[in-house]
Amino acid sequence: MRAKRSNRIHNKINHFEIAASLTLLAMTARIEFFRKLLVNWINFGRKTDFDAHDRYHALRDKNRKLAAEAREQEKSNLAKAIDMYFQALPNIEAYATIQAEGGLVGMLIDEERQEFGIRGDSEILDRLSLCLVRAGRGSEALTVASQYFERYRADQSLSAAERIKKRVGKAAANGG
Repeated sequence: MRAKRSNRIHNKINHFEIAASLTLLAMTARIEFFRKLLVNWINFGRKTDFDAHDRYHALRDKNRKLAAEAREQEKSNLAKAIDMYFQALPNIEAYATIQAEGGLVGMLIDEERQEFGIRGDSEILDRLSLCLVRAGRGSEALTVASQYFERYRADQSLSAAERIKKRVGKAAANGG
């Protein structure tokens, strides 16, 4: 009798271990499946192109360095500063269009970019428009700003955009 009872207990334990293992296996499969659908920056399954990420930062840093050098020229040589900002402005395209995220996060970023546009580097436009207005070239500043915001639509929601639009609109209206 004791042996039969021991066997039944042993069989119950084995069934429990098998059921637990199957449950764990099923949970692992679910986690693996849903991990690909998880929208979370801290997700080990996230597909990030680190080379693209590094390329973005290298190009942006190089362009911001050019803009910083232009800013140093603003007081002493406004024409040179304007030329340097005009060099920096088209460089934005090279890094603004880089997409370093893949998977679901990348898809969502792409959808957002299609709906709202991409971001540029509004600081460069801000400084350029300021210099153009100071140089009495308000209508040119208005044209440059309009072209910029047409290309980098997402920047229109920034507070800097309102400041730039107000500045160039006022300068252009005053005949500058």
